[in-house]
Amino acid sequence: MRTYWNVFFLLFFSASFLYGRQDTVNIQLNVRNVGDKVLLRWAVTTPRAWKLMNTTGFFVERYTIARGGNILPEQERKLLTPTALKPLPEEAWGQIVNRDQYAALIAQSLFGDSFEIIGMASSNAIEKIVDQAEELEQRHSFSLFSADMSFEAACYAGWGLTDNETAKGERYLYRVIPASDKIIYTNGGYGFVVMDSYKELPPPVYFSAEFGDKMALLSWNVRLQKSLFVSYWVEKSENGKNFKKMDIPITSFQETPNGHLVYVDSLDQNNKTYYYRVRGQSMFGEISKPSEVISGKGIEELKAVPQITRYFINETGSAEIEWSFDEAYNHLLQSFSLHRAVSDTSAYETVVADIKPEGRRIVFDRLQRSNYFTISANPHHGQPKVSFPVLILPVDTVPPSQPSGLQASVDSTGIVSISWEPNQDIDILGYKIYRGNKAGEELIAIHKEPVIDTACTDTVDLLNLNTHVYYFAIAFDKRYNQSIPSDTFRLEKPLQIRPSSPVFSTYRSTPEGIVLNWINSPDKEVVKHTLYRQEKDSLEIETLAVFEGANVSQYNDSLIDGNTLYVYTVTATGKWGAESEPSPSLTIRSMPQSGMKIVQSFHAEINMEARCIDLFWEVSRTDKIDYFKIYRSENDKKVTLWKEIPGTESRFSDLTAQPGAKQNYLIIAVLKVGGESNSLKTSIIF
Repeated sequence: MRTYWNVFFLLFFSASFLYGRQDTVNIQLNVRNVGDKVLLRWAVTTPRAWKLMNTTGFFVERYTIARGGNILPEQERKLLTPTALKPLPEEAWGQIVNRDQYAALIAQSLFGDSFEIIGMASSNAIEKIVDQAEELEQRHSFSLFSADMSFEAACYAGWGLTDNETAKGERYLYRVIPASDKIIYTNGGYGFVVMDSYKELPPPVYFSAEFGDKMALLSWNVRLQKSLFVSYWVEKSENGKNFKKMDIPITSFQETPNGHLVYVDSLDQNNKTYYYRVRGQSMFGEISKPSEVISGKGIEELKAVPQITRYFINETGSAEIEWSFDEAYNHLLQSFSLHRAVSDTSAYETVVADIKPEGRRIVFDRLQRSNYFTISANPHHGQPKVSFPVLILPVDTVPPSQPSGLQASVDSTGIVSISWEPNQDIDILGYKIYRGNKAGEELIAIHKEPVIDTACTDTVDLLNLNTHVYYFAIAFDKRYNQSIPSDTFRLEKPLQIRPSSPVFSTYRSTPEGIVLNWINSPDKEVVKHTLYRQEKDSLEIETLAVFEGANVSQYNDSLIDGNTLYVYTVTATGKWGAESEPSPSLTIRSMPQSGMKIVQSFHAEINMEARCIDLFWEVSRTDKIDYFKIYRSENDKKVTLWKEIPGTESRFSDLTAQPGAKQNYLIIAVLKVGGESNSLKTSIIF
């Protein structure tokens, strides 16, 4: 196996993400005017086309578009590669691979017997096909990355060219196309150059450094100059004059989310000034101007952390605090500081500053009811190191203030939600909630330990006969001093006991319907009564009416069929939704519907415009009416049948009425089930 470079070098694994697989093939071209010549670099976007074009080669064309500031009437075409541009033969690479690691990697991808990545080998035939495809992708990706890092190696591979035959004042359009017509591509690579627009590469921007313990953290922005540079060189100096490049260039694979590159350099010693600058490198091998120079010194890091080892309240009521700290780090200290917070969640404030580095003990007399203390070691450079907090409580016999705002609510399952306002005392430990079932009895705590939050839950038995539950809260501080009880909250229970059932008292069946009377439930908690109806031998139960409270005890059921058995029941519903057992059912047969009051109104009006009499009527049960019969007479004569009108109508016009005569009308509804409704009369002088 021919091997030109260690292709397993970790830095180049990320290169596979630089050029991804695409469904269509095209050539990407970059051009660069460097003053008196033009540099060209191109790349093929897919591995298969890359492999084929390395065999068939490329043609490079140049079109002169303008000269001396004037657009040419015809473009001047020149073929810069009379013969197809291909990779140089393998034997021509011998000298360059010994001095250019990227050329070695390109040679390996072009001529190496294998480009196997560790872990990819397989004995399975299908997997070998997959491995071969992956190997081709690796050859393609690694070679293009290496060509970006070395323009000379790119020219050896036939992917770069220098056009030395240029002239000032001219403008060129370059085109790179496949030399073989077997290659299907979407377009050739194009590049435009104005020879009078040469600009030097700018230095990298936003260069900064942070110095730590024998290390320097360097960063600079790469996102703003991504089109200019493919890599960067970090240069270091110990005197600010003689700068030396670091071993390898830094690529943009490690770009941070904010568009910066970060490089960490190890320092031989602290407290010595080091100088840094950075240069960018283009894909054509150009090196930019250096960035600004940044200098700094390594700073010995403070690694020791103070620990509070002893603390107590002395006979004067002051707090005595002692701590430990490795004396070997005293020379790094500026001071110690004592900090205090009134709770474990509040912010700390500095209560004693500028304690000498040799100090290990302090007496503090400005105590509050609750004191969380920490000691910080403050170095000359870097961040302070802070101890774990300790809690110091002075002797305290003062109880917390009375809790306020106690509220409670209960749902239909007996779950009680209790809440109250937090006490403002700084040393509150928690709260206990007490419950009683009767007014005046001693309340008992529902929790063994104080509740830290300002809300809790309880469960009550809804089947007990007591109608109310009583709660109050007591606050405890961290010395277990307890407050006086809060105001007692009286909570009404949602009783789940069913109310007593109503009872039917009397009834009667009339042509107009069935009249029902009942005795309402006597329970005080009843909020409504509900009347139900069911046809005999039917499974459907219909809600006839709902009566709020207990003031209604009669109902006339007029929406019924004649000669039909109906079953009635009535229930009572309590305040919390419990419904009573249905009353004893009442079975009644309705009267035949003949004569039933279905026609509610009937009147006549003179229509002067049409010179007729318009008849209007209203009915209560259109679903039961088959048709209407209208009778008519003049003056004092007896009415006789005049018209039969469909049951869906509600008006009719008499166009034959004689002027000056009194017109008498009578209407009756003929029912679908047989029989007739009530009749109504009306008269009018026309």
